[in-house]
Amino acid sequence: MLASILVVLASLVLVTSRQNLPHAVAGPAAESVVSQIESRVGKAGWEKLEAVSFYFVPGGRAHFKDFRRNFVEVQFAMDSSQFLVQYDSDGRFVIYKNRQRIQGQVAEQVLVQAQKFHTADFFLLNPFVQLRGAGVEHKITEEGDLLVLFPSGPMDGDSYVIRTDATGMPLQWKVWSGSSRLKGLKFQFENWRELSPGVRTSLMHTSFFKNVEIRDVRGFTAYPGPENKDRFTELAEMKK
Repeated sequence: MLASILVVLASLVLVTSRQNLPHAVAGPAAESVVSQIESRVGKAGWEKLEAVSFYFVPGGRAHFKDFRRNFVEVQFAMDSSQFLVQYDSDGRFVIYKNRQRIQGQVAEQVLVQAQKFHTADFFLLNPFVQLRGAGVEHKITEEGDLLVLFPSGPMDGDSYVIRTDATGMPLQWKVWSGSSRLKGLKFQFENWRELSPGVRTSLMHTSFFKNVEIRDVRGFTAYPGPENKDRFTELAEMKK
């Protein structure tokens, strides 16, 4: 009986989440919606933050990103081991497995996995400040929603149809994944949190398929500092 229920649920997910992308056109209207969204979530304030930390619940991963120095830390469990990975944008990295530092080929493989985790999780932390970039297309659907198409790359060619309220505040989106069979899966944006004055992000993306929850989010207007000890001392030393 349980197996039959699971088969039915899996079929329902695939049927309801394999929609075609809606027809949409590029132009000033689409760019206006992008600007509205950025204003409502406080992109200008987000860009003044020096660091941010958060916990990505679905994967059980803790992240810390130092914007000023382009340093990243990811903590996660994999293959019954605990990993702490720190890396920068120039290829330097420090990796600990069960509190023991590791190097060589194994460490490089762990690094690649950590980078994939961080790219995906960080995007979902605050996707609405990341709607622009090389090759990204913006279009407006017949219903007035914003269609954002990402080129192949870190977001795997994903596309998103974003619905906002009259002020540009995101209410929901539908996701067309470039790397899976799920097409048109809808998520509602709930539990908005202000990280610093005017900077907002949604900590719960709800869906009939799977919720995406984010916890322990903190924005730093200065990092490191007297109250925030530098967690990247080893990585910073390697950069000297």
